[in-house]
Amino acid sequence: MTENTQLSVGMKLSLSINDNEEKHVLTLIGWEERNFIVTKNSLLKGLVISSKDDCVIRFVRNGVAYGFQTNMISMQYSPAPMIFFKYPEDIKSMTFRKSKRVRTNISAIILKKQKDNQFVKFNVNIVDISDSGCLIEIEEAEMPDDINVGFTFFVNFKILDKSLELDCVARNVRNKNNVFLIGTQFINENDPYKNIISSFVNMIDTKDVRAV
Repeated sequence: MTENTQLSVGMKLSLSINDNEEKHVLTLIGWEERNFIVTKNSLLKGLVISSKDDCVIRFVRNGVAYGFQTNMISMQYSPAPMIFFKYPEDIKSMTFRKSKRVRTNISAIILKKQKDNQFVKFNVNIVDISDSGCLIEIEEAEMPDDINVGFTFFVNFKILDKSLELDCVARNVRNKNNVFLIGTQFINENDPYKNIISSFVNMIDTKDVRAV
């Protein structure tokens, strides 16, 4: 369980719900360690949220970005609009994205190396991508047991009529509605394939893309 050294009353928080791109600004007004945090926002009446939603809260303190996953406990409008969230189990430092990221629906293959140096293939989808990494979606039944944070593998996919194979490392792994989402970072900063990805990203409008 985390200590509250990163939290302070009055700090601004950014809330995203179920990976939605829309962000909601909240103000932290207090907490009870190991139980809950309390936030307020004057525009709560326009916010649709339930206790089953996956919530990510991000904030910046002393020039460092942090984030944690949580769920709503309750919401009230009187005497003041407030939301109670579960107290964070783990607050992690985060890096700001340096490159543009777009939503996609790209069929891809994960190549996972075995102890005998043979590769096992898994069919996946890339649901967003930038020139620095991508978010991979894989059915729970297909998810290998040993893929976790820090695991390295290859991902193979095709964009702009080019077949790409990139060396990746898993930066976060989470289960959402019986589907695993693997946030990956491309390892080789000088990979020539990244120029192709940059060209692809620049062609895509994030509001219009549904499939490629």
